[in-house]
Amino acid sequence: MIHDLLGKLANYANVPRVTRIVAYLASTDVTSLQEGDIPIDGEDLYVKVLRYHPEPATANYFETHREYTDVQIMFDGDELMQTAPRGELTDHTSYDAASDYQFFTATDAVSSFIVREGEFVVFFPGEAHKPGCRWRERDRPVLKLVFKIRPRPPARTRQR
Repeated sequence: MIHDLLGKLANYANVPRVTRIVAYLASTDVTSLQEGDIPIDGEDLYVKVLRYHPEPATANYFETHREYTDVQIMFDGDELMQTAPRGELTDHTSYDAASDYQFFTATDAVSSFIVREGEFVVFFPGEAHKPGCRWRERDRPVLKLVFKIRPRPPARTRQR
């Protein structure tokens, strides 16, 4: 997991397709985007545009992905997010391969942090996270972009 200021996103070369995400953001009026999924590089890179009011943490579940890395960028509002180690998770649903997610519950070893406007978080495959949680009584609506990145398979080496 990575949590930092949006202006530093380009520094994270270990995030797949980070250069493509930075270029997309530089050429896009984020505030005019409609909610939903927008393809950038087919299914290998797309963005989910989300507008919502954060819910109490007890109303949300932890989630993991097996294929996709999430880059969640807060453009308006803020929210509480939580993480938990894999060993502390209890299955809530089975894995949905078509949507690449599984939901969990956890009560022990839960860590919480605030993601504010102008910050981003990266969750790599297998990292449990619970986004969209309210941390104040009067949270304002959130505008968040979630870039979904499917890492490229390693290049094949020729056998001699």
